[in-house]
Amino acid sequence: MRRDACEATVGPSFVDGLRQQLSRVALPGGAFFELPGYILPMSESAAVRLLKQVGDSEERSTAVALAWFRRFAFVHVALRSFFTYSMQADSGWTGYSLVLWATILACLAGLIPKLSGLASRTVALGLAMQVLATFPLTANHLFLELVCFVPLALLDENDDNEGRLLVQALRWTTIIVLFYSGLQKVLYGRYFDGQFLAWVTANDGRFAQLFQFIIPAREFQRLLAIVPEVGAGPYRVDSVWFVVVSNGVYLFEMIAPVLMLFGRTRAAAAIAGIAFIAMIEAGAREFVFGAYMINLLLLQLRRPPIRLVFPVVVVGYLYLFAMRLGVMGVLTWPSWAPLFSHYI
Repeated sequence: MRRDACEATVGPSFVDGLRQQLSRVALPGGAFFELPGYILPMSESAAVRLLKQVGDSEERSTAVALAWFRRFAFVHVALRSFFTYSMQADSGWTGYSLVLWATILACLAGLIPKLSGLASRTVALGLAMQVLATFPLTANHLFLELVCFVPLALLDENDDNEGRLLVQALRWTTIIVLFYSGLQKVLYGRYFDGQFLAWVTANDGRFAQLFQFIIPAREFQRLLAIVPEVGAGPYRVDSVWFVVVSNGVYLFEMIAPVLMLFGRTRAAAAIAGIAFIAMIEAGAREFVFGAYMINLLLLQLRRPPIRLVFPVVVVGYLYLFAMRLGVMGVLTWPSWAPLFSHYI
């Protein structure tokens, strides 16, 4: 009923008592939803309980950490969009090129605090257009960027309730991405006996350099000699440790997210996840995707140190940007230096 009519009929004390009763219902957005002139009581739904599973009801949103994550997301998407453009610039100024540059400019504008809200919505739209333009060959990383920017576009971390919901949305995104990555490996069935990792070892020098220490020398040479064509193989390796590593990948990706659902194990699982991602990215000589996932995992912590990590990430991105422009091309870099073709 209308609030003014309710007060006129039963008196303000009754309304105040009703409001007090409603305030006992723990909802992220408050005890009840208020529409103009109305009071609409809401019971706790399953969706609300799921959101609360990754964030205790007493937990306050960390506005500073979320603001720094938003800045990081702007820098990340701007850099990745530039890499995408630079790799297809020879095709001329297409509609896709315009979308990429519009996204880049929106990301740069978002670094200005007063423009961050509008810029977030513009970037989300730009990412959606990038997904449509590349579908069905859209990179998984691009999907992840879009999924993260939707709550960033809709929610304001400076509002306690919206900030709490934003943390919960980003935490759930991390949990789902990690778990589904492991589930996918199980469904494909090529990690049980190490066939997939053996295949990438045979066809990608980065992984050959990484796994040569746990594959017997004869097996390793056999894999490298396989000609990549239909029917080639077999991609089975006679190494217990290699099979253990292969199975350990999907097991960790499925167990760690489950542990992040509980307050007592969330921080430990997140730290283990950061170490896991760092090891994979170091072996693959990648940086951009790893930086994104590590920042998402940091949000699982009660006090995310994203502000401290941000300068390190920016220096790494500037290094990659300079290499892409050829500024550092005259220098000799170690063999583990990142390679751009692996980022997009």
